[in-house]
Amino acid sequence: MSLGFEGYSRYKEERDGYLIYEYSGANWNVPNEKESHLLYDGLISIEKNLLNEEEWVSELDKGRIKIIKECKNTFYRHEMKFDYIAIRIILHISKEYKKIGKLPQRVSFIQ
Repeated sequence: MSLGFEGYSRYKEERDGYLIYEYSGANWNVPNEKESHLLYDGLISIEKNLLNEEEWVSELDKGRIKIIKECKNTFYRHEMKFDYIAIRIILHISKEYKKIGKLPQRVSFIQ
């Protein structure tokens, strides 16, 4: 059974030592405009020298990973202070990088 969350991300560019990903997504539990889940209107930057470190999400607090712009369908669960979709995207980028040994061009999830 799904919780009703989805996220999509694609690699955009490398800029000043940071990897930039565009992202978007949706929470099926609230009304969204049709197709707004594929806008790729959010931006995440990941410090490039973070790639080989184990833990990524904690780096949000340290500024090594930044949510430059939240996507249109941003939402927060529980006491989170960062966009839930962006957090899941960051986890999937990290997981894919560790699995294939190179930056994924696209990642997505349905939860």
